[in-house]
Amino acid sequence: MALRRKGSAPWSLTKDAGLSDAPVSGSPFVEGDEVKPIIDAGYIDGDGLWQINPSNDAAFTFQAPNQALAAGADLEFPVNMLNHDILILALLDTSGNTINVDIIANNPTTLSGPYAPFADIGVNGSNRWRINKNDGSGDLESLLNNGSEVLVATWQFYKIIQVRGTQIRLVIHNNDASNAGTISTAYMRVV
Repeated sequence: MALRRKGSAPWSLTKDAGLSDAPVSGSPFVEGDEVKPIIDAGYIDGDGLWQINPSNDAAFTFQAPNQALAAGADLEFPVNMLNHDILILALLDTSGNTINVDIIANNPTTLSGPYAPFADIGVNGSNRWRINKNDGSGDLESLLNNGSEVLVATWQFYKIIQVRGTQIRLVIHNNDASNAGTISTAYMRVV
C-alpha cells in the first residue's frame, strides 16, 4: 500500500523568494512521490543465491529432558552458531544430588556449511574451540568461569558471547565420582 509522503521543507516558499523574515515551516505534501513499506528479509550474495538475514531464536531449544548423567560421564549436543553471536545455555539437575559439572565447547564431529570442505580429513571432536578473548585464556571453558559448576534443582543460565561463525558441540561433564545427575538442557541463540 503506497502512502503519500510529506517532504521536509525547512524554509517556506516565501523564504525561497528572498524574504528574510519568513518563518521556518513545515512539511508540505510532495506530489508524485510515494513511500512504500519494505521488509528487509535478506540479500543476494556474490554467487547470486538468496541469503536470509539471521534473527534471534524466538524461544529456547530444549534437548531431551531428564537425561541420565552418570558419574564421570558426558552429555553432548551440537549447536550451530554460524549466524549467531551469543549463546544462552540453561541447565537443570532434578536428580536430588548436588553434582559438579564442567561445561565445555568442543569442535564438532559432523562438519557442514562452510566447514564441509574439512570433512574429508575430519576434525578431532575432543579438541576445544579456541577463541581470541581479552582474558588471554582463549578457552570457552574458562570464559564461562565454571570449570567446577555445582548444579541444583533450579534452572541456571549461562551466557557465552562472541561465538559467531562456529559450530560447537557442547559437552556437560559430570565431575562427581559417585553422584549421578538427571540433566535437562536448553539453549537460545542471539544475533
